[in-house]
Amino acid sequence: MLKDILKKMNDDGYFSRALMAKELGLSEQVLEDALGRLQGMGYLLKEETGQGCVTACAGCPMAKSCAKDIVPMYRISEKGKALLGHD
Repeated sequence: MLKDILKKMNDDGYFSRALMAKELGLSEQVLEDALGRLQGMGYLLKEETGQGCVTACAGCPMAKSCAKDIVPMYRISEKGKALLGHD
């Protein structure tokens, strides 16, 4: 299941937790727990956009919807990419 989540994130780019949970047949809580596990194992990196965000808005893919509100986002780490075979 964890690798399926990573693969879906990689294939889709951006995701809605509700939609991903539905598409994978999981509850949103199970998906949240899995994201936490993937982060803890080093396959995902959690970043938060908004105030104090280090990303310049012009280069941020969430710039249109962020409004400088704190939005937790995940990106696949190098370890996660290696697991998916994307060295």
